[in-house]
Formats: sequence, structure tokens, C-alpha cells
Amino acid sequence: MTKNKGGKGKKAPYKTTVIRVPDPIRGRVEELITEFHSKPVTGIRQIAVEKVQRFYEVTSDPRGFDDCETIYTPTRCWLDDPHPMEEHLDRLEEFLTLGDEINQIIWQFDYGFPGITDNFDEVTGVLRKLIEYQLIIRPYVAPCTTLEYAQWLETLSMDGDVKYSIVSAIESGRWDIVAALYKGQPCDRREYWREYYTNRLGKESLDYWKWAGNPESLEICPELTQLITKLPRPDYEAQRVLDNIGNRINPFHREAAKTQQRGTFISVSFGDQGAFSHYEDKNREALLDAFYNWFELAAALVTEVELKAIFKVCFSCDWSRVEEIIKLYLNGSSPWRVLGIRPGASREDIKAAYKKQTKKHHPDAGGDAARFHVIKAAYDELIQTCYK
Repeated sequence: MTKNKGGKGKKAPYKTTVIRVPDPIRGRVEELITEFHSKPVTGIRQIAVEKVQRFYEVTSDPRGFDDCETIYTPTRCWLDDPHPMEEHLDRLEEFLTLGDEINQIIWQFDYGFPGITDNFDEVTGVLRKLIEYQLIIRPYVAPCTTLEYAQWLETLSMDGDVKYSIVSAIESGRWDIVAALYKGQPCDRREYWREYYTNRLGKESLDYWKWAGNPESLEICPELTQLITKLPRPDYEAQRVLDNIGNRINPFHREAAKTQQRGTFISVSFGDQGAFSHYEDKNREALLDAFYNWFELAAALVTEVELKAIFKVCFSCDWSRVEEIIKLYLNGSSPWRVLGIRPGASREDIKAAYKKQTKKHHPDAGGDAARFHVIKAAYDELIQTCYK
């Protein structure tokens, strides 16, 4: 067949194909065509729901993998036992194959995903990620009715949480329920992460450094970008302080108990207490040490104005709270710790450390006067007691 193109007599050949669809299935074919054209083009590959169900079956096998002494990483598996039980080998190979495929599927969307490990308790969490990111191909079956869904929930004694319902439906092979609850259209990756990070910014107990795997985390605000790219990742103790530093009450605040006698009864109240108020003194000191060390590193990498903004935006914390914790650390610290030197350091080292600290924290240079006096007191104490 030819079609006129350009002027008279100019023709460009092209081909066309006509498919005759039988009437009984015409409606379904039209639905599929409409569904295909309505899906956004994301370039993200999805995984078949049958494979996801099989992965769950393999990992939930009651025989377990313990006899194989398996250590699994996203790309390889090492067997410490050179002669694993034969009945495990096929299932182990299937687990590795499916696990690698699921890793590749999730990594398209979440660059920071650590990969499936040998912790089989995390399988449900992996399924929830696949559902959250819409990375499972929606089964082509008739969806269940509302009544059927309600009856199914009742048999499982479940609430109406949609994501958990989809996970349970996949685990049990109820494709009609999956089809009713699950869209199966991959999210727009950039928009998803931008919304995700924006909604969680400033909330409690967030490890922002885990966000660094996805470039969208650097598009939210300059304070978050500086935190992730410039400041060091805190250790476990320092991270715990950062998780609670934005609380209504200082996490290190400890209020003495108050007793009140009413007749023959004595009531004891503790008032407002910080998150670490019930910790032993040595554990509180360990948290203070860790936070102070991280704070000193951070203060050396960005300006005070930038650091104040980071605490305000990312941790919902006023600078006065930070100063409270630093003051608490310094007041309960030895003079050696205040100056940042090891016990028994030479007189020259003490003077050099004092000069460095005063230059940084002198009020005339914009430093905190209270902290400057603590540093000076620590220096005087060391010089008078150790080097008379």
C-alpha cells in the first residue's frame, strides 16, 4: 500500500497490518490496548507476580538454609560447607537466582537499597518495597469483589491495611485480590523520591546518610545537601543523640523525683524526663562524648551559620538546644577533655591546644562566652596543678 507524500506523483511506501479479533474477546483486547497506552513510560522493568510468590515460598521453606551455612550477598553466595545437603542445592540456586533478579528490579528505583541478604525475616519487607514502588506486574485476572475481599480479610483476621493485604494475597496466590488492590504502574521515580524526602525532612529518628544513594535527596534543600555531602556520618551513639535532639525536652534532661504525702499514702512523680534520663551515668557520658566528637568534626567542615541551619531544618532543633548539650558535656568533663588533648600531655601541647580553642571560641570572634570561660578554667587548672 502506498500513500501520497509531498507533491503530485510522489509516494512513500509504508506497511500496515490488520488483525481481526473474534467478537467474544474483542472487549478484553480493547481493554488491554487502552491499559497499555494509559501507562506512563518510565523505562523501569517489573517482575512477574508468580516469581515474587515463588521467592517467598523458597525463603519460607521450613527446612531452612542453616545446614548450608550460607552467606549471601547481592551478587554471590559462598558455601562454607563443601558438602551441603543435596536437597538444599536446587532450592538454594533458585533463591540466588530470584534474589539477584529482585535486587536488580529494586535497584532501578532505589539506588540505596542494600540488597537481599541471608536475613530471611526481611522477605516481607522486600515484598512491601516491590509493592510500594509498583515494581510487580499486575496479574491479568478478574479482580475480586468487595464482598470477597471482606470475607478473605475475615478468614485471616486482618485489618484493612492495603499493602499488608497485597503481601498476604501474593503469599497465598490470590491473584484476584492482588488485581483488585494493586495498580501495577511504576511510579515516576524522581517525583516519588522528592515527595518522600520532603515529607520526612525534620522528622525524628532519621538516618539522612542512607538517603545519599538517591540523587533526589540533593534536590530538596541546601541544608540537607550540606549534611549529606559535607558532614561525616555519625557513629551509633552520636546518631542516637541526633535522633532525639529535636524532642520537646532535652534528651539528657534528668529531673529529680518529687514526693508528696497524702494521708498514709506517698506519691512519687518524676516530671518531664529526657529520652536518656534513665540511663546510667557511664552510658550518658558515652552518648555525650560521641555527640561532641561528631559536633567538633562538623563545626570544622561548615560555618556556624550553616551548622545552625542544618540543625534547624534537618533535626528540628534550635541552636540553644545544641549549646545546652555542649555545655553539659564540658561541665562534666575533665580539663584534658575540654582542651581535646590526652591526659599527661606536655606543657607545650596544653598551650597549643588552649590557643587553638580560644581562637575558635573567643567571644570577640563570634564564639560562645560561656564555653570560652570553661576552656580558660580548664587551661588554668592544668597549668596550676600539673605544671607548677
